[in-house]
Amino acid sequence: MAKIAQIATDATLETAGTWIPYLEDIELLVARSDNPEFKAWLRTALRPHRRRLAKIKEKEMRELTLDGWARYVLKGWKNLQDIDGTEIAYSPEKAAELLRRSDLKDLYDFVVKNSQDQSNFIQAVLDADLGN
Repeated sequence: MAKIAQIATDATLETAGTWIPYLEDIELLVARSDNPEFKAWLRTALRPHRRRLAKIKEKEMRELTLDGWARYVLKGWKNLQDIDGTEIAYSPEKAAELLRRSDLKDLYDFVVKNSQDQSNFIQAVLDADLGN
């Protein structure tokens, strides 16, 4: 039987994000996709489109929401370099630029998937990973 602490998520981590390993030694700071900041941004961003929301195709929805994903869900990275090996500094603008690139669609998919994965935000799991 599971204790409630084993399934309880940390609200701070859901908004501030948690470091998740990506390819090689890259780490991404990913917040939960239903965090209050992102939800508020979405309400505002989608308000002009509310009458046609049900008809918006996936590609258009992705474009409409991408800046929010870059600012409120993908909150940082470590060890991300350009093709010349130069470290790429995180900014929401740079994150949006990378998430828009068709050759980096797997990065976008990774962020979305991990932002929706409850286990990334469960405090007991994170404490165990840190040896607490």
